[in-house]
Amino acid sequence: FFRLCFPVFLVFSGMSKILRHDEKWLSVHDMFWLLRNEPNNQMVINFVFRMERDISLSTISDYLAKWAVNFPRFHSRVVRKGFLRYAWEPVDDFEPVESGCVGQHHLNEPSEQALTMLVDKTVSEPLPKDGCLWRMYRISNVPGGGCVLLW
Repeated sequence: FFRLCFPVFLVFSGMSKILRHDEKWLSVHDMFWLLRNEPNNQMVINFVFRMERDISLSTISDYLAKWAVNFPRFHSRVVRKGFLRYAWEPVDDFEPVESGCVGQHHLNEPSEQALTMLVDKTVSEPLPKDGCLWRMYRISNVPGGGCVLLW
């Protein structure tokens, strides 16, 4: 109870610092997700897309960079502004791969078991609080050819 209510109290208590013109305070909902980013969080949403053809990492990165422009939180990172005070800070010249939002894995053997183990391991890792609060991975050498995109 305290872990949930205390941050909410601080958000509304007026404990604030000055923000840059392009920064926005985290909402109560965003603060909740930031503080609950743990491997055992039952409310994390992941997607696994099987692609019939292989898609290059540069193609994915180019598409996501253009797409993210329309959604400020997808090209922003969270910065700490005080005790339990966080703000969204836009990343200038956002590039998904260089920012660590997009990565890739290569299966040693193209089997369903290897893919399942990699997905299980990857989705149980918490996101770093100093970077993008989303990740997308391109997985190559998957059974049946093509690639898998894991969000």
